[in-house]
Amino acid sequence: GILKGQALITSAKIKRVNNDFNGITAAVYTYLDRYGTLPGDDDKADGRWADLASTNGNADGALDGTWDGDVATCTAGTDCETYYMWSHLQAANLVASKEPPKNAFGGAIGVQDVANIIKYNGTDINIDINGIVICMDRLTGEVAEMVDINFDDGEPESGLLKAIVDDATPALATVYSVSKDYLLCKRI
Repeated sequence: GILKGQALITSAKIKRVNNDFNGITAAVYTYLDRYGTLPGDDDKADGRWADLASTNGNADGALDGTWDGDVATCTAGTDCETYYMWSHLQAANLVASKEPPKNAFGGAIGVQDVANIIKYNGTDINIDINGIVICMDRLTGEVAEMVDINFDDGEPESGLLKAIVDDATPALATVYSVSKDYLLCKRI
């Protein structure tokens, strides 16, 4: 009874992680379709929504900042677009909050425009993906593998979804281990 209940809860949380990947992708593309610019990179956001003063992007077609960027880590006008993105999406009624959300397992969710390299725990890691990625951390090996199988090829180092071992020396994973946690990054 209890173990079966726990498995059902875990399964529901995995579905929520999958839905978050899909929902954020849809929100970004909807914003792009409506306003002709990426959320976060929008240089006219404060003109559309008065409560978004000082959250304009630079309209260069890229999202500046890191996937886990927040107001404390960005400086005005520099590397803030990944944080501003949430404010732009919320103002457009595409997400619920202007703050970066948490995944079903309590980890961070963020977006980054990458040219193969993502920074995690202070380490640059080549994930061999160019473009915008959605990242989620604190996912167990079992969960990360199931999400990878749902979206990609089930292999942590190939395809459009990559897994990074979530520890003191993060690196691109070569296999999923039930004893480790992961950061998953999926190309939009």
